Amino acid sequence: MRKMVKFGVAPNLFEGYLKLAYDSDYVSSYDGTVHFLANFSSLKKMSLSVGEEEIIFSRNVRNTCSPPLPNLKYLKLKIPDNELKRKSELDSVSWCAPSLETLEIYGK
Repeated sequence: MRKMVKFGVAPNLFEGYLKLAYDSDYVSSYDGTVHFLANFSSLKKMSLSVGEEEIIFSRNVRNTCSPPLPNLKYLKLKIPDNELKRKSELDSVSWCAPSLETLEIYGK
């Protein structure tokens, strides 16, 4: 059984590195990722390593929640090769960080 670790808001961070990994046997939706990322809303620069689906947010979440990383300017995204092809992934990244100026995408 997996535990969900709760973090407080990290208001003084400028830069961060996060690695998100989920076990699909225990997670039916990745929408909780939005609430987790919102704890890092003050970040300006982030390196984010994700698996295949963790960066996709449902349309319902995008319509009902605020973007979790409104101040992010630079994102270095590490994602499995060729996974960020579909429009849904690009839409999710754009929604997640609406102030993004630089996006670097790397395969794992």
